[in-house]
Amino acid sequence: MAILAGIDEAGYGPLLGPLVSAVTVFSVPNALCNKPLWNILASSIARQPSRSSGRLAVADSKKLFAHRDGLARLERTALTFMHLLAKPTAHLGQLLRSLGDNCQGQMNNYPWYDGQSVSLPHAADAKDLATCLNALRLDTQRNDIAFLAARSQVLLVGRYNDLAEKTRNKSAVLFGLVGKYIARLVKAYAGEGLVIYADKLGGRTRYRSLLQQLFSDWDLRILQETRQASGYQLTKNSLTWQVHFQAKAESSHLPVALASIYAKYVRELFMELLNRYWCREVAGLRPTAGYYSDGRRFLADIALPCKKLNTPMRRLLRVR
Repeated sequence: MAILAGIDEAGYGPLLGPLVSAVTVFSVPNALCNKPLWNILASSIARQPSRSSGRLAVADSKKLFAHRDGLARLERTALTFMHLLAKPTAHLGQLLRSLGDNCQGQMNNYPWYDGQSVSLPHAADAKDLATCLNALRLDTQRNDIAFLAARSQVLLVGRYNDLAEKTRNKSAVLFGLVGKYIARLVKAYAGEGLVIYADKLGGRTRYRSLLQQLFSDWDLRILQETRQASGYQLTKNSLTWQVHFQAKAESSHLPVALASIYAKYVRELFMELLNRYWCREVAGLRPTAGYYSDGRRFLADIALPCKKLNTPMRRLLRVR
């Protein structure tokens, strides 16, 4: 058996809301590890979203999330895979605990998160989730594939600002999250044919020095370093594993696509809380996704209430 893992993020560019990273992990028979999981699990999973297909869509989260449809497609896939792990997901706090995220202790420092939650499923149909789960369970069992884990890390804006000012580099903040995942994956699975896939970080081509800082006692071999993909093999004694940073990795590797879904889903649940809070404070306020142009509009619309409420701006607005 081989271990395939995928890492992705959501919210790297916005002015508002958290930066969220996620990782997913699968166990796959060696004979199948070089074949697209979409093809192997085609009975239960679709590579493209479709209104007519009953299968789960596992694709780049940007393809699944549309404001006119809300969270339904993202949620349908994210919660079904969590239920495959038998993890509780009745509300946002429970989902975060199931994803191993420790950000909840910081949420009471944010007026828009303090004491707030979202009941789940928020947009998807519970009966449909049960049907999807049955199909996914049968398909994975039939192909001897196991979904082992999904994890997330939420950087709330205050913490993000602290790290961005310390490093003076947004990509360094992101690699800090990615590096933690890689280290944990290596600790758990380095002896089991581990292959990690991640999206390229800010257009970077060379990752050798970053990896050597994390794994100084491992021998590193460069497999490739191109504009499209950078791959590395690390070896220590009898242990060997690989990591690949690839442009648009979510289009080539299902674990990355699923990680992008978890990252986007969790971020949008936090944005739901932020928008809910400010829409209560400002009559007629249009919600925001937090990205630059609309984020500026949103900040202008809430400027006066921010002053009246003595809003902690360092926890609302990113410095970079």
